[in-house]
Amino acid sequence: MSQFAILEWMLRHLNEIPEDRSVCLLIRHSVRDPLPPDDVGYALPITEEGRRLARNLGEVIGSRLKTLHSSPLDRCTQTADEIMVGAGKTLPVVPDKLLGDPGVFVLDGEVAWPNWQRLGNDGVIAKMVEGGEPLQGLARAELAAGLLVDHMLKVADQQPGIHVFVTHDSIAAPTIAHIHGYRFDFGDWPAFLEGAFFWAARDGVRVHFRASEGELTGLWLNGARASL
Repeated sequence: MSQFAILEWMLRHLNEIPEDRSVCLLIRHSVRDPLPPDDVGYALPITEEGRRLARNLGEVIGSRLKTLHSSPLDRCTQTADEIMVGAGKTLPVVPDKLLGDPGVFVLDGEVAWPNWQRLGNDGVIAKMVEGGEPLQGLARAELAAGLLVDHMLKVADQQPGIHVFVTHDSIAAPTIAHIHGYRFDFGDWPAFLEGAFFWAARDGVRVHFRASEGELTGLWLNGARASL
């Protein structure tokens, strides 16, 4: 029996999100094998189980799937491809370096890489989730998160449906933490194919993640973008 399935809360929110709005789903890629030691596994693909799971998510989204955007790394584009197959749609998968390689939180990859060597992936994510003074080569997390959400909402503007943005735990976790105020425990980052839903509301931006939901004012996003 498979140990992986679409999370119940994801299914619940997919049933609850408004069908007449442009909804952005920022989601971690599907299942991959464990990362090699001291390596972020750039070339590591998703597994066959990961392909099945992504297709299942696509089936649930179905005709509501409007656009697909992905980190250029293989495991993300493969996830997006399988979501598209499951949804029964034919759409381009748009590569987006804000979602990875290097991602919105990395200003200089060469300068930033020693952080991963010293702290490991979990340690770097924890620092970005915490916020404040950034590690060398990284952007201020609070501002980068605002930039990414603002970017997604602009891409999805005036196109009702679900706009999927496939990324990594190192991007999804700090974005959700700073935009939604979600308090992650160390290592409890978004699981494979877990993410958050964002859409524009009358007075701001609605955010749904796990068992919680909230609203963020649009002014915060605009202010974050102007500060970068």
